[in-house]
Amino acid sequence: MKKRRREEGSNKDKNFKKINPKKFFKIILPKILQSKTLSIPDAFAKEFNLQLPTNARLTIRTGLSWKIALEQVDNKLCFTKGWANFMEQNAVEYGYFLEFEYQGNKRFKVYIFDLSCSEIDYPTKYDQYAKQKFPQNVKEKVVEDDEDEAEKDIHRGGKVLERNSNRPSFTITVQQSHISIKGKYCYMQFPRGFSSQHMEKSYESIMLQTGDGREWHVACYVYKQLIRLHGKSWRKFMKENHWDEHKGEEYTFVLVDKKSSSVTFKVIKE
Repeated sequence: MKKRRREEGSNKDKNFKKINPKKFFKIILPKILQSKTLSIPDAFAKEFNLQLPTNARLTIRTGLSWKIALEQVDNKLCFTKGWANFMEQNAVEYGYFLEFEYQGNKRFKVYIFDLSCSEIDYPTKYDQYAKQKFPQNVKEKVVEDDEDEAEKDIHRGGKVLERNSNRPSFTITVQQSHISIKGKYCYMQFPRGFSSQHMEKSYESIMLQTGDGREWHVACYVYKQLIRLHGKSWRKFMKENHWDEHKGEEYTFVLVDKKSSSVTFKVIKE
């Protein structure tokens, strides 16, 4: 009887492992972005008995997969070569949450969650990074403005004027990540192409102006070519302009003044 119970217990353990694959998670911090490597938790790494270096394969929901080198770095088992490309192709950024599900034979299923705590829209092709990062809801354009009319009406009939001009701008569509009720998770990110061409790396805040003359100093996070408006000042701007009531609608950010340490945008509702 005892022997049978042991056998039944052993079978239950095996079945439990089959339906509960080994997992670990990581929150993407600046150190990970800078080092372009990702360490695997020690407790999880002990499950491996690998001849290093070797390769692992990471797969996302759409079936795309990446070959990533597994190496020992500072006595830690890490994803190294190929990891930076995986992050870029999937638009993984600071604060994102990644869950890794080990499926055996050095293969992992990866689930990616953004700052809204929702899974991202995964790319379906390896060359879709630009479209995935800034899908149809983000577009970049140059707003034209006569110098003598610089501070006059640059917005008529819901359209930004595009003649006699040299004013850079970009247009975004209000999304849940901009207006999250959970507060600390809401943010708005500038298109990378716009940031790299028109912005500096030294800003601590950005001035936002609306057509009725109101102004907000909004905190910004800057990392390489990534610029993100966030924090209490962004929530204040978003709430006082009722963005929670305008989800799905477009706003254009027009660069009206730029100095080495400060920058000002006029925010226009399309």
